Formats: sequence, C-alpha cells, structure tokens
Amino acid sequence: MKKFLAVILTLLLSMPLAADAESVQTGKFRYMPAFEEEAAEEDYFYSDGYFKESSRTYNEHLAAMSYNLAVSTFEVRNSSFTKALLDGIGFEEIEVFDIEEKPTLDTVGTVIARREVDGKNLIAAAIRGEKYDSEWGNSFIVGKSGNARGFDDAAEKVIKRLRDYISGKDLDNVQIWMTGFSRAGTIADLAGVYINRHPDEFNTGADDLFVYTFEAPAASADDTVYDNIYNVRDKNDLVPLVYPEEWGFHNNGREIIIDSDESVTTYVGLEEKTEYKDVSINEFNDQFISWLASRLSRETYSEYLEEPVSRLLDIYFGKSEEDRKKLNDFVTQDLKEHILDNEENFNILKDKVWSVLDHNSDYLYQSLTDSLIGMIDEVRDTPGGSVLTDEEYQAFTGALYPILRVLGPVIVDDSNYYDGIDYDEFYRNEVENYYLSDEDMGRRDGEGSGRSYGYDDGFYGSPRNENELNLWDDYGPAYEEAYRNAYIPAYLEAYDLGTKHSEDLAEKGKYDGARHSYNEGYYAATHGQEPVPYDEFFYAEDWMTDEYIEAYNASYEEEYMRGYGEGQGKPAEDEEAGYPENMMSLYHLRSLMENGKTILQHHYPQHILELIHESDSYYTEGIPEQEDENKDPGENAQEPEGEGGKEDPQQGASEDTGEDSGQNTKKDTKENTKEDTKKDTKKDSGSSKSTKDSSKKTATAKTGDESHPVLWALLLSAAFSGLVYMKKRNRKDVRNGRKE
Repeated sequence: MKKFLAVILTLLLSMPLAADAESVQTGKFRYMPAFEEEAAEEDYFYSDGYFKESSRTYNEHLAAMSYNLAVSTFEVRNSSFTKALLDGIGFEEIEVFDIEEKPTLDTVGTVIARREVDGKNLIAAAIRGEKYDSEWGNSFIVGKSGNARGFDDAAEKVIKRLRDYISGKDLDNVQIWMTGFSRAGTIADLAGVYINRHPDEFNTGADDLFVYTFEAPAASADDTVYDNIYNVRDKNDLVPLVYPEEWGFHNNGREIIIDSDESVTTYVGLEEKTEYKDVSINEFNDQFISWLASRLSRETYSEYLEEPVSRLLDIYFGKSEEDRKKLNDFVTQDLKEHILDNEENFNILKDKVWSVLDHNSDYLYQSLTDSLIGMIDEVRDTPGGSVLTDEEYQAFTGALYPILRVLGPVIVDDSNYYDGIDYDEFYRNEVENYYLSDEDMGRRDGEGSGRSYGYDDGFYGSPRNENELNLWDDYGPAYEEAYRNAYIPAYLEAYDLGTKHSEDLAEKGKYDGARHSYNEGYYAATHGQEPVPYDEFFYAEDWMTDEYIEAYNASYEEEYMRGYGEGQGKPAEDEEAGYPENMMSLYHLRSLMENGKTILQHHYPQHILELIHESDSYYTEGIPEQEDENKDPGENAQEPEGEGGKEDPQQGASEDTGEDSGQNTKKDTKENTKEDTKKDTKKDSGSSKSTKDSSKKTATAKTGDESHPVLWALLLSAAFSGLVYMKKRNRKDVRNGRKE
C-alpha cells in the first residue's frame, strides 16, 4: 500500500512539470540597424510558455523575444517587419497606428495584435523606438512638474489604443505583452504603470502584464517599482540617464543590467595625471549627468529650452532626406565658411563670445545673438537656407537666444572648472564675478580701472579727462552708467596717491611689493609648496632706485610670509570651494565630445541586440531537448554589486491586501545577467538550431508556470554605464585694474 501511494504521489507531483513542456518556435525577423542602409535579419525563439509563467519572474527568453519585437518596428513609414514577425508567431487582428504616415511631434508609432494562449487573450503591443523622425522632438518636452510631459502624452495615446482594442473586440481574461526601445521603452514603462494601477480597465491583472523595456530614459515622477516591468539596459549607455534623478525622474521597473563591460574613457587634458586619466564609461556618464543637472534645472530647461529645441527637431526631421542634406550643408559648409573661415566675421564673433564668457549679461547674450543672426541672414539665400520657409527660418533664428542664454553659463562654468586648482583665487573670482549684475559688474570694473589708471597717471603726472574711461567693451547702458559713477572718484583718489608716491619712491616700493604677495604666500602654503619669496624683478625701469627696490623686496617678503603663515594647516581654497582635484577646462563637455562616438555606440540597437541575445541561452547554447527542471528561465540574471537584485519578501503580497498591482515600493530590485557569456557562441549555436529560411521549427523546452509552488519557491530563491573658445586666464591683467 505504501509503495502504491508513493507511485501515485510521484505521478501527481510530476504531472505539472510535464504540462510545463512547451514547443519553442524559431524563425527569422528583420529590422533596420542604426546608421545602416539595409535591413538585418536575425533569429527569434518564441513560445506560448513564456506567458504561462508569472510576469513577476524575469525570463531571459521572453526578454530576447521582446527586444526582437521592439526593433522590428524600426522601419521607415512601414510596418511590414513587425507584421511579418507577429504573423509568424501566430498573432492575428493586427492594427497599426501612426506608422505608415509622416511622423509628427504628436504621433507615436504602435502595432497591436492578439492571439489565444491557454484560454487567455494575449495582446502584443510594440511601440516604435527608431526611424520616427519628428516624434523624437516630443522626447524633449519635459514640463515643470510631474512625469516628463512628452513621454506622458505619448503613453496616454498607447493606453487609449490598448483600452479601445480590448473593449472594441470585447476581450476578457487578457494578458498584455508590451515592449519598446529607447523612447518607446519609456512610453511602455509609463503605460505599464497605468495598467498596473487600473487593471480592470484592461480586463487583466498584475500577473498577466509583461512589460519589457530597453535602454529607456527615466521619465516618471513616481519612484515606485513594479515587479512585472523590466527596464533592461547596458550600464554604459548614457541615454537612459538623460532625464536625471536630480530632476525628480525615475523608471518604474526592475533594472536588469545586461553588460558588465568595464570599458574606459579618457578625460581630455589629464594626460599627465595618470591617476585620473581613465575612468569607466558608466562612471563618466553618472558624473556628467550629475554635473549637468546641478547646472541646469528642470524648471529652467522647461521654461526656456524645451519649446525651441523640440521645434527645431520637428523642423529638421519633417524635411525630406534631400532637404536634410541641404540643411546639413548649410550649417557645416555655408555658415562655417561665412563665419568661422571669414577672418572679419570670426573676429567680431570671437569678441562677442569673449564678452559672454566674461559676464553673464542679458545684454551681451542678445548682442552675440544679433551678430550671429546678421551673419546667417547674409547666406539665407543659399540652397540650404532656402529649404526653410519664412516661419521655419524665424523659428531657427528665434531659438538662438534662449539656447545661448541658458547653455552659455553652463559652458562658462565648465571652462573655468579647473582654473581654481592650479592658480590663485583670481580665477575663482572670475567665476563668481561672472554672475554679477550689470550694475555690480560696472561698479567693480569702474573702481578697479579708476584706481589703476589714476595711480599710474598720478605717479607719472599725466592726468586724463573724464571722458577717457577706458571702458572694456560695449556692456550695455546699465553697466556703463555704473562704471562711470565708480570710475571717476576711484581715479581721483588713486591719482593723489600716485602723486605722493612719485615724491617718495620708498613708499611706492612698499606699496607695489605688498599688492599681491599675501595671496601668493597663502596659496603656496595651502597647496603644500615651499615658500619662495620674490627677490628679483621681472623688469626694471630707469626710475627704480635702490631705495625703491629695497622697499619693494622687504614689503613683498613680509606680506608673502604673512600669507604663508596664515595658510599653514588650512585646506586649499579650491577644496573649500568643492573643486575636485581632477578638473580641467571644459572638463565634461570636451571629454564627452572626444569620447562621444564610443559612448553613444552603447545605445546602438544592434549593439543591444547582441547583448540581449548573448544573455539568452537559446542563442548561446541552442534549444535543449528538455531543460533541467531545476533551471530558472531567468537564472542568467544576477545581482550586480551593491544593493538590489533580490526580490522583495513582500513581493506578490498585493493580493493579500486587496491590490493586484505587481507593485514593489523599494528601489532594491536591480538585477544583472551573467557576465561570463561567451560572445563567440552567439551566431554558431543560435543559428545552427534554426532553419536557414523563415520556415518554422519546433523543439521541446520547459518554460514552466506557477502550478508547482514549491518548485517555483526554490527557483525564485536561486534567481540575480561649435564655438566654445577656450579662455584660459593666462593673463592676470586681462583687464586693467582687475588685480585690484
């Protein structure tokens, strides 16, 4: 009897596992890789069994199939690749939205289809993430609060299409499979949040929602993590970080890292500082985005930049390929030749740029913009310029001021980022003074110039009249009035002092020697330098008597040593100001430009496809006749260093509280795929298991479901990166009197 019961029990326990066996269908699909002119063909592996598991468990095979579906939308105004793929895996009633017409800021290409899986209606929703032209401009519309508005508006369209598709066909017992790459991934992420919160509107539940996104920028104002949404990304990709957490943005899925490559990039200008020369790409990305977010707030971007930037992108991508080429030539050839290669125009523009690098003034930025527009107007009638309508041309020139005005100070900040390290506080003061008002800047410059010119004129006995103000440049009426009011009294006072010192050279030597020696001594002490008092002249003039020289040296040494003594044991002023030691001029921006191609390649869809396929054992090892029953389909996902990776103990408890949302409120769910996948096995083993044409082939592979809770408990417990003019202040007396 005991033996009989044991046999029956064994059969009962084995029945769910036998039912789990599902056929895996293979075939070919097509997509357009980035910057390629011809479509690529790749293998796919599809199984209905993917959707018989809980959506709360990451499935490497479903991730790969989701990516295949996502990139199949990469086709110019055509849905043939996506339709062919969906039709090949048994989907019907395919509906296409916004794909076969000209894209605009308000379109979002979407393909929706359905098929039956084990008595349920499986809805596939693929969102176009490339080849969408003007839709890209919508990604730059952020808004001042809440979710990023451009992405949110697009997600609302997808949500409505899904809701209408389901209700229009009177579907119940629904499963939703949604996917997208880059912009489309963000839209899918936001749509997935809405479906999790309102499952009844879609006749579905949390276990039946499968959302796989790839390289998706964060765009949600809510930091809730849903464990049926997966944000898969290459950690070295900069694009998912473009809307930073400092702006209040988050993804809402569990992060799956598919690349652990520690590739390095080089910070330009640090060749001699080898300890800072190389840094991993994902470290650079994090540092760059954090720096940029600290200099450019969401509110400022939304108010001044989002409308002109999105409009310019809409204009450009709304043109035919031929007209885009003409526009490219207009910028890279016509404008370059007329502005940068024209010495007269270049010098005018250079002086304007130097002015805005010196002073953060509306007047100066408007003056720079006016000069640029005047030069652009002169080549308006070239083939490239004539491509733009009058309205588009006005939008183009009208965008220049807000873009220059907002980004100019960011560039100035980066161009001065290193100056406070190797030099004295003169340079740091330049950065601080940059943000003075026109009135304060005029007052400061007027006092400095008045003292300098007044003292020299008094010493040499050559006064000048009040109209000789030595104005640096046209800085506007507010600046000029403040300058004049400060210059005259400072000039007269310094003139008297210079006259007195002309009669007492010892006093003049004492005065000259003390001017800057304190600062130089203080700097030497705080930077660990040995004291080196000045004991010779860089130049000598006939009037310099021994009495003057002796007084100068004594005064210089006294003030130098006083500064050196007070600087002993104190941190360097650049450290107090928060300057990292490895900063350099245009540190972030030049480094991004120098390494841009290397960094951006990590967002190329063909690169991500390779990583995704390498993390799926069907591509690297082929389809087994019968997988080990203890193998978790998601075991290639593993926990990265640091926090995260493990499932929340409360995960899945929403049913106990009356909520069926798949929600996990802790940001500790990062997962990482296996790092030791062999790249050289992708094509051989994957392709060898599929046919050489688009015909179907099946093989038995266990995909599993939730019918064996003890087994799944064991399985789940085992499962886890122009014109910027380098204005280095090599001249401390760039403006007369600035030393003062």
